[in-house]
Amino acid sequence: MPTTSATGYDICARAAKYVGILAAGEVLAAEDAADILDIGNGMLDAFTMDRLYVYASTFNTCALTSGTQSYSIGATAAAPFNLTRPNKIEEANIVITSQTPNVRRPLYIMDDSDWMSISIRPLPTPSIPTALYYSRDFPNGTLYFWPTPQSGLSVELELWTPLAQFADLTTAFSFPPGYYELLTQNLALRLCTPEWGLDSPPGAIFALAQQSRERIASLNSDPPPQLRTDAGLQGTRQGNDGAGQQRANVKNLAPQWYR
Repeated sequence: MPTTSATGYDICARAAKYVGILAAGEVLAAEDAADILDIGNGMLDAFTMDRLYVYASTFNTCALTSGTQSYSIGATAAAPFNLTRPNKIEEANIVITSQTPNVRRPLYIMDDSDWMSISIRPLPTPSIPTALYYSRDFPNGTLYFWPTPQSGLSVELELWTPLAQFADLTTAFSFPPGYYELLTQNLALRLCTPEWGLDSPPGAIFALAQQSRERIASLNSDPPPQLRTDAGLQGTRQGNDGAGQQRANVKNLAPQWYR
């Protein structure tokens, strides 16, 4: 599918025209363009925090050290995992690299309550981790594996791909289909402030911006998880997945045995 290519100036000028700050044929003053670009980059930063606006994930593999439970992750030389600091760990696998071919085992992603519930965190004998806790420290986050890793292991992380920000007004950037309207129309909403001589957004722009967000969110959203059970088991909800198995939506299949 084709992508949309635009400069920072293109995005800023289109947003300004939507709300009447800039008339057809006019050119944005350099100072105004710089201010609008700053607002646009702030919007992109906010969008990166929401999975519904992130269009891709990246898969990164990092080696683990035997007997080491915690690892710093961030875009600094001091971090063992020198990657862009993730907002969230979407999925993770332990990779047993000492075997050929390598074997992957899913890691359960713990929340704060799970991590606090572990009574013995550094077990005396390293082994293959089954769970991962991510502390969103800044500027580097911290990954904690439980139990403590043994040798011959790596971790494979699925991380949200950050939305690229505009470094300047002239460099062209490419976005997937639908993102040009998402950026220009929602940036236009952010310009509807007294600072720009506007008290409220035009109704048409408000509706278009909402529609652009809904289209992107619908495309990027994941289907709800499903728990499949044998059709003969009692207590399952009605419904068939097309393969002769009943299905039931579940919110969380978190294991409790490690506590």
